[in-house]
Amino acid sequence: MIGNEIQSTGHPLPSSPLRTDAEVRIAELEIENTRLQRLIAELLLKNQQLRRQQA
Repeated sequence: MIGNEIQSTGHPLPSSPLRTDAEVRIAELEIENTRLQRLIAELLLKNQQLRRQQA
C-alpha cells in the first residue's frame, strides 16, 4: 500500500491522493479485518498447542 497508507488518525497521508470518507473507512476496515484474521490464526495455533500438551 505504498502511497496509500492511513495515519493512526484515520486520515490519508499528505502524499496520498485525496480520498472520500467512505474510501478511507473501507481501507481502515480492511486493515482491521486483516489484523483480526491474524489474531484468530495465532489463537487457533495456541489452542492447538495447549490441547497437545494436555493429551
